[in-house]
Amino acid sequence: MIGRKIRQRRTELGISQEKLGEHLGVTFQQVQKYERGHNRVSCGTLAVIASKFEKPVTWFFDNLCDEPTESDAGDKETLSIVRTFRNLPKHGRTLVLNLARGLEKGEA
Repeated sequence: MIGRKIRQRRTELGISQEKLGEHLGVTFQQVQKYERGHNRVSCGTLAVIASKFEKPVTWFFDNLCDEPTESDAGDKETLSIVRTFRNLPKHGRTLVLNLARGLEKGEA
């Protein structure tokens, strides 16, 4: 769960695994291991990550004990949408944003 939140926020901020690794003094492979849950994140490292992400350390533990929801299944799709959106030219981002807002309001 914590690794998933690290990946989610890193992606939202547009920070590569390499850049986060440099900030932490570890390799990007170590960041991958944190995100996949293969290696535990120490308290000190988590505090550094939280600072970089401009979040309190407690943010990583929000909803930690909650049961998985249907929205958890959409995490991969959400990350894919965010990555694709970031790579669009400005005009394309505007079109997608307007479409999404229209869908949200039930106009499309």
